[in-house]
Amino acid sequence: MWIKKTDEEYLQYNKQKKRQRYDYKRPLLVAVGLWSVGILFAVIGHGTRYTGWHSGASINEVLSWLKVYFVPWFVLTFICLYLLQLMLGAIKLERSNTVICDKCFKPCAKGKSIYCQCGGNLESIERWNWVE
Repeated sequence: MWIKKTDEEYLQYNKQKKRQRYDYKRPLLVAVGLWSVGILFAVIGHGTRYTGWHSGASINEVLSWLKVYFVPWFVLTFICLYLLQLMLGAIKLERSNTVICDKCFKPCAKGKSIYCQCGGNLESIERWNWVE
């Protein structure tokens, strides 16, 4: 059954949603994943130069290249992903498109009307909790 959140619960929910926007873990994991795949390809494909086999590159050379290029490019990738999350976070954190009637508790998509067919008021579903 649907139970309406108190004002305090709703404010706490909004604070939590806003904090998610500044969380660095998701961009960090994506950057690590991308660069792990890149490093894997660099190590597997060491010695190749676009076409054919280049016998002059050893695994030690490849690892030294990684030390030089990995850190700055990893940091740049992370910063770009984090900034992207900050910019798109406003879009992602926009409110739900679902509303629920406070009388019959029927959920529906947000429309022009603020009243349900039963005569109740339509409110954002974020103001409600489902309790078994």
